[in-house]
Amino acid sequence: MRTLRIQKIWKRCLCLGLAVMMLLAVLSACVPGKTVPTYTGAPENTETPGEEPSPHEDPTSGEEPTVNTEEPTSETEEPSSETAEPATPTELPTSNTEEPTVNTEEPTLITEEPATPTEEPTLITEEPVTPTPEPPATEQPDEPKPGTIEYYEKYAYTCTVSTDARIPPSLYTGSKDEPFAIKDFYYTSRTPGGEPARENGEIWLYLKPLKGYSIFSVKVEGSYSEIEDLGRDIYHIKGVKSNLKVTASSTLTPVSSDGSSLFGSYGYGIGDDGMLKLSWSENEGEPIRYVEIKISDGSGKRSKVYDGELGGCDYMKISKDVVYTVEMQCYGYNHVGNTVSINTCYMPEARDVAFPRVEITTEDYVWPTCDYVSPPAGNIGAGINNATWEKSIVKIYDASNTVVYDSSAEHHSEGDYDGAKIKIRGNTSAYGIKKPYKIKLSRKCDLLAPFIDRPNDGKSYADKEWLLLNYGTDIYRIAGDAIADTVGTPWSPDYTYVALYVNGDFRGLYVLSECVKQGTGEGDSRWRCPVEDDGFIIEYDAYWWNEPLYFTTPSTVNFVMKYTFKYPDTDDIDKNSEAYKYIRKYMIELEQALARNDSSYLDYIDLDSFVSWILVADYMCLLDSGGNNLFMWKKDSTENSKIVMGPNWDFDSWKWQTESFANIHRDGSHFYFPALSKKPEFAQAYVELFHETYDKVADAVNEALDKIDEKAYNKLYRIEAARYQSVYSTLSAMRRSFNNWIKGHISWMVSQIG
Repeated sequence: MRTLRIQKIWKRCLCLGLAVMMLLAVLSACVPGKTVPTYTGAPENTETPGEEPSPHEDPTSGEEPTVNTEEPTSETEEPSSETAEPATPTELPTSNTEEPTVNTEEPTLITEEPATPTEEPTLITEEPVTPTPEPPATEQPDEPKPGTIEYYEKYAYTCTVSTDARIPPSLYTGSKDEPFAIKDFYYTSRTPGGEPARENGEIWLYLKPLKGYSIFSVKVEGSYSEIEDLGRDIYHIKGVKSNLKVTASSTLTPVSSDGSSLFGSYGYGIGDDGMLKLSWSENEGEPIRYVEIKISDGSGKRSKVYDGELGGCDYMKISKDVVYTVEMQCYGYNHVGNTVSINTCYMPEARDVAFPRVEITTEDYVWPTCDYVSPPAGNIGAGINNATWEKSIVKIYDASNTVVYDSSAEHHSEGDYDGAKIKIRGNTSAYGIKKPYKIKLSRKCDLLAPFIDRPNDGKSYADKEWLLLNYGTDIYRIAGDAIADTVGTPWSPDYTYVALYVNGDFRGLYVLSECVKQGTGEGDSRWRCPVEDDGFIIEYDAYWWNEPLYFTTPSTVNFVMKYTFKYPDTDDIDKNSEAYKYIRKYMIELEQALARNDSSYLDYIDLDSFVSWILVADYMCLLDSGGNNLFMWKKDSTENSKIVMGPNWDFDSWKWQTESFANIHRDGSHFYFPALSKKPEFAQAYVELFHETYDKVADAVNEALDKIDEKAYNKLYRIEAARYQSVYSTLSAMRRSFNNWIKGHISWMVSQIG
């Protein structure tokens, strides 16, 4: 059998050689002056690497190969046409003109069994005769490609990681990108993401548990010098000298015991395209591993988990005019924080209304926050503290949509957000979803100048501090200030109604107003509360318990209200300072004078300011007689200045009754008006001022209402009602309600005063 196969190989090689020679003869015949030689021997140099050499001698030797003389002896022998002996197979050509003796037989052999190169591998596979030769010495095996497992197996130690299902291991490379898809095979490197190295090898593992779980234990087996927990789920194994095995397990993360959210800060904004953007920062105590965001709009709820280190995300594009509730929950490394809730709505149409508009964008969309506090036992009110200032860009537009103020262009610092900052203000008013704010500019500016007529009196109305009050959907501020101007109070804060956007979220109709504070300018040019540097602005305050400094008088020692400071700043005085002792002594002497049956009290108070203040409260019929609204100021610390009452403030409890004076008149009330009403000088001045003004009150309020663009105001009110899902009214409806009420109320006052 072996002999037969060798013979077959020989015959196929012979056929291949003849075919090649015939092709060369044809090509040569095509060249002029050439004679085509006939080649009947075996082809020369037909061996290929890994193939058995041809079993014939050199054609020039003249010797006949012995393989051709063997006949087939088995059942697998080839057909007779294939095994027939060729004529003179070893005969060499004697000249170029000699005719070959086997040329006419070759086509039959080739047709029956073509000796093509594609058949040779089959023959070798069936019966390799000799071992495959080694490749040439110049050829090297392929180098493993960087980034493949083969590459790292060759150049680095391996680290097998075994974890429970809640800790998906990965490779830390600095940016936490994996160079290839792996589960528990890691390479060593000198730096995160660096090249592999066995010498002084290092392994950087990233073991980040799933949401709600924490690392319980990490165990390393093998030869190494040190393992370091770098925080944020990164483990650095140094001095690796062998393959390692790491085993890690997880445990449930407990909820924060103090009820905190674990956020250092968080915020949100809406882009002009309606994209909801969220941001957060870590607190000092615990880093953030994950932030889960859930959003619902009444039709369903969706959620997504983000890496805490991102610090923010573009969450989704929200639909117009749809109110969304967004919940954010922080998952720390040791605790799960309480959920914080955000209410937002994309309402770009408010920008299209021809109405003054304020747009505030905070840095990183972080909204100002505060803590809500309750009074100590026996006191009243609910307040806030720890209100955060957030850097902002403040832009103000007039009704023609022209920018009339831009804090990013006005400040002197390099950053756009250094020109202004914003915080939550107020007490009980800060508890609702529509919060009041205070703005502080880095550079003084009169924000109301584009909207109101300032008198040409040489005074500077520029200031750094301004208020955004949240009662723009009512007219009691318009009514209160108009009445105060009518009765001639020393100063009433100026204001304008605006539409407010914060971080792209339409917050509704607000009142942009001056603050109650020391006036700007010098000497007689001061306005607001025109006190000198040694003067005072104090407040009879129900929220004294939430202030750093206050003082008492004999009437307030055991009462729910005490005196607090608006000026000077409480950072500049204390209970041992001369300023503190002076103003406290002055107010005690005032109370003592009121208790006497004479007019000595007039040495301490500016009578006209006290009369005008109480008459405004009576015209408005205010129920609240103890909130943040009883301000007084004293120009300086000399005997030449007296306590001035005002300005009037906080009118939201108006129209308490039709047939009544303000609640502050009642016996046992919180302030000095019950005693003052019994003083003949005070009573006479009150009656005279009432007679001069009572028939002017309604007209003054209606003239102020006429300055509001009713069509634009009503449209914004409708948008706000949709934003907060609240009741909607019109400016005309509110005007009619006031006119009907004030007519009956003043008629009653006339009947009482005469």
